[in-house]
Amino acid sequence: MRVPAESYFHVGMVVPALEPALAELGTLLGLTWQPTIEVDVPVHPETCGDDRGDGTVHLRFAYSNESPQLEVIEAAPGTPWELSEGSNLHHLGFCTDDLAADSDRFAASGCPMQVCMRSADGQHPVAFSYHRGLGIRFELVERAAADAFRR
Repeated sequence: MRVPAESYFHVGMVVPALEPALAELGTLLGLTWQPTIEVDVPVHPETCGDDRGDGTVHLRFAYSNESPQLEVIEAAPGTPWELSEGSNLHHLGFCTDDLAADSDRFAASGCPMQVCMRSADGQHPVAFSYHRGLGIRFELVERAAADAFRR
C-alpha cells in the first residue's frame, strides 16, 4: 500500500509528562501549541489487537501550531502509548478519506492494525487506527478529524 505524500499530517512522539515537554520543545524548537486535548479513547480488542479487553485509554496530547506538525502525547503505561527505551517517536500520521478501507489495505499489505478507536458496533475503526510495520507505527486519521488540528 502506497500512501500519497500529500496525505502526510504529523509526527507523534510520547513523553513522560506533557506540560514540561511542551515547554521544553517550545523553547528548543520555537514551537507554540494548540490547546491540550484530554480524551478517553474507547478501544476494542478484536479490531485493535488489544488483549486487555474492551475499555478506554485516557490520553492527553497537543499539536504544534507550526508545520510540519508535531503531536506530543503524554505516556499511558500499559497501552500502545507507553514510553519505550530509546526513541519515543510514536508514529507518522496520514489523512484518509476512507479509514476502514485504508486500514484493511494496510493490514493486507503486512502492516497489521495495532489499535484503533472503535465504532459503536465494534466492527470498524473510527477517527484513527494505528498499524505497525518495519518497526514503525503508522496512524491513519479520518480527514475530518485531521482538519480540526491543522492550522
